[in-house]
Amino acid sequence: MSKAPTPPDAKPAKSDKSTPTSQSTSSGREKINAKDIQRIWKECHSEMQKVIIGKADVLEDIMITLLAGGHVLLEGVPGIAKTVITKAFADTIGLVFNRQQFTPDALPSDVLGTNIYDPKTGSFKLRRGPVFCNFLLADEINRSPPKTQAAMLECMAETQVTIEGELYPLDPPFIVVATQNPIEQEGTYPLPEAQVDRFSMKLVLELPDAQEEKDIIHLKHSGHFKKIRPVTTAATVNKMIDVVKKDIHMSEDIIIYIRDIVMKTRTDPRLILGG
Repeated sequence: MSKAPTPPDAKPAKSDKSTPTSQSTSSGREKINAKDIQRIWKECHSEMQKVIIGKADVLEDIMITLLAGGHVLLEGVPGIAKTVITKAFADTIGLVFNRQQFTPDALPSDVLGTNIYDPKTGSFKLRRGPVFCNFLLADEINRSPPKTQAAMLECMAETQVTIEGELYPLDPPFIVVATQNPIEQEGTYPLPEAQVDRFSMKLVLELPDAQEEKDIIHLKHSGHFKKIRPVTTAATVNKMIDVVKKDIHMSEDIIIYIRDIVMKTRTDPRLILGG
């Protein structure tokens, strides 16, 4: 059977060389589904492997947390690539990335921002802090005093910040990945329960094995660190989050199982604070 002739006004199909899902969905003309999410993630993970050796489970857990609307606490010794992982993840996903170094003298205004007087206009203008982004790396969060740590509570729970009485919503998607060093305890402030509760996952980064160490050396000398590219966009990530919220079915058995786990944490004498 011969193929039907192509109409004169028909447009040629787009090439698959770039990310077709993110391009087609960014315009809003097409919806994405769970299979699209899986394909996009595979492309993103493949791109991240240009600068990250191993850590596949960590990257996947960060992606799961992002799609679930949560935040991540990363724990690992210095030099284990916490910053590289977070920066590569944000760049590949197409998110605006900011980093805040939490030092003992850091103030809440250093994180959130503050109003600055403009002599030219005679009025105050908001100088936005690093929290105004899609992906915030809160580096060594436990080195800042509780008052500065508390500045993160509102943005992590409600995706908004309050600066001098004014409410400012943060652009979605928004995720905080905080890091802390498990070795050094001097000069650190333990995270309060309210802060810890804001994190959906705590991921402990393990040291690379012998083969991974060798691959890291080869990768560093190959110069591939500068060749990472964005695979998708923030707009597409928002669509992916909507799919997770609305289209993915959770059976009643799973809901009951989750409920029972939470209830058990509230009655276990070994736990100070339950779920």
